Amino acid sequence: MAYTDYVTTTPDPTTQTPGQAFTSDRANQLALRDAIVAGSGYLPGWSCYAEDSNGTRPPTTPDQPPQLLFSKGTERLQCALTWTSSNVTRVVVSYSANSGSTYDVVKGGSTNGYLNISYDANGNFLSAVWS
Repeated sequence: MAYTDYVTTTPDPTTQTPGQAFTSDRANQLALRDAIVAGSGYLPGWSCYAEDSNGTRPPTTPDQPPQLLFSKGTERLQCALTWTSSNVTRVVVSYSANSGSTYDVVKGGSTNGYLNISYDANGNFLSAVWS
């Protein structure tokens, strides 16, 4: 099943049947849940692991793990991290409904799924922009 991003224009009772509206509402709720888990790492029932890109635990570089894996049952949220010096400069979040057999990148609408993070010369956070 392909991942469904959050859609601000649905549910829309004027253009959707009640069944379509409920389906849109459920997809939006799941997208919000995934944003909370991937952004904060906390939601009851979800576990989080620092890993190497191939899933090895603990990661080879625990102070700069290549990815974080959040899991609950068969669902997975994988956050691939790009590090520059001691800062995360890119995050790519992917979702799996089948225990990690396949993943879909969470793209946030028309983006390619990259959350690019920038810092000033002192390492202070400046921005996080989807591209």
